Amino acid sequence: MNNKITQNNVQSFKSVNGVNKMNTENYYEDNVYELIDKITNRAEREVPEYGDFAPVYEEFKNINTKLPVSKYQLKVLKMPKEDVPDEKQRFIQAAVYAPAGDYNANILLAAGHKDKILNELKSDKFPEKLNNAFINLVDLLQNPD
Repeated sequence: MNNKITQNNVQSFKSVNGVNKMNTENYYEDNVYELIDKITNRAEREVPEYGDFAPVYEEFKNINTKLPVSKYQLKVLKMPKEDVPDEKQRFIQAAVYAPAGDYNANILLAAGHKDKILNELKSDKFPEKLNNAFINLVDLLQNPD
């Protein structure tokens, strides 16, 4: 039994009129773009230039029953001071959660001060970067070894 995720299970991007778009399943496509928009708007308002803050995250439910994922998540966070002492350093993290919600796979997509994080979220290449991260994370859930 092959549990490998393929590009067909999680959509990939193609360029249409110079704008990155996913090629199938509007639910996933719409939610990825909405996720990025929401987290960008919230990060502009809720992430300070300096110091601690509550992580800012958004997520959406997976409806593809072929994948062992309950939800996709995008988060902007600050690491604990003992791990990253720079008070201005922020991180963008993507995560996918197993159906029971008791396990997740996550990856850091970018690090930097607030302006760098916002520029990354707003970049034309970020939707594809996020999609690729979700593909890899789903693969990790399916094949943890």
